[in-house]
Amino acid sequence: MRCLLDTNILVRLALNSDPQHPLVQDAIRKLRENQIDLCITPQSLRELWHVLTRISSANGAGLSTATSRSVIDELLKDFTLLDDTPIIFNEWLALVSENSISGAGCHDANHAASARVHGVDSVLTFDISDFNRFKTAGLTLIHPGSL
Repeated sequence: MRCLLDTNILVRLALNSDPQHPLVQDAIRKLRENQIDLCITPQSLRELWHVLTRISSANGAGLSTATSRSVIDELLKDFTLLDDTPIIFNEWLALVSENSISGAGCHDANHAASARVHGVDSVLTFDISDFNRFKTAGLTLIHPGSL
């Protein structure tokens, strides 16, 4: 079984000061104990970089690029990176078209497309409602608090 870690999970994992950091650590530990392959995507790493390097007054972490690179390097060691492929783009285009997705929802659609193409069964996310529209893609949605 494989589980995709949503960007909001990675942000809380990367920021020790986040109040939900312990909850995310515990959820990841439990998934690993159940032999779940934890996966990340280039899209989630790009989104994470954006949050980590954005200034704190704009709701970012205000980290340097060097520190952000270290965070990304650690995640690449700890989790399975799913490749971006042209097939993912085609799947994404189908998902955004079929579900009439506009705006920022297109990023979640990219995660769902990557999961579908790579045979990922579930998504660990705080934003269950954002991913509900992709249940038809065969994804089980897991909130860290439910573990």
